[in-house]
Amino acid sequence: MKHALIIGGTGMLSNCCVQLAKQGYHLSILARNEEKMDSLKKKIDPISKMTKLLVDYTAEDKLRTAIRKAIQTHGPVSLVVSWIHSTAPEAPQVVIDEVSASGEPFRFFHILGSSSDPVAYKEALSLPSQGHYRTVLLGFFKEKEGSRWLTHGEISNGVGDAIEKDEPFYTVGEVEPWEERPGFQ
Repeated sequence: MKHALIIGGTGMLSNCCVQLAKQGYHLSILARNEEKMDSLKKKIDPISKMTKLLVDYTAEDKLRTAIRKAIQTHGPVSLVVSWIHSTAPEAPQVVIDEVSASGEPFRFFHILGSSSDPVAYKEALSLPSQGHYRTVLLGFFKEKEGSRWLTHGEISNGVGDAIEKDEPFYTVGEVEPWEERPGFQ
């Protein structure tokens, strides 16, 4: 069975997790909120298998341990979907190091907010040859009355599309012109 590691999957990525379960992935989902995790597990268990990794990704040692245990139990990770906030700048590298230790090929989808610098994020990482880095940049939608941020459903569907298309860079919504983003004054 294919093994996917989803970081931050209980919120805006929950529908993406369900999509991946339908594609036959065993999901190891890393999140902090047990209640949200249990709710997601109820949606996924009828479709596929899910492992709960209740860890705060800012705790690097606990993050490493959780990923290692998931890999030991369910095999190498072939897909990483990572929604890690900038408050944990070392966490993406920790994830890459642990996932790449198997030597197996994997894809790392790094989800970033519209104000992020995707080039700087990628350059800050040390990527092994078997790792394929993908950026998913989240934007906004323009409407008649102005603009709005993406909904959780739009984000999940957009990330799912990014995984399916497997392009090095994928934008969900729009990121330009910058001055048309929601709340800009």
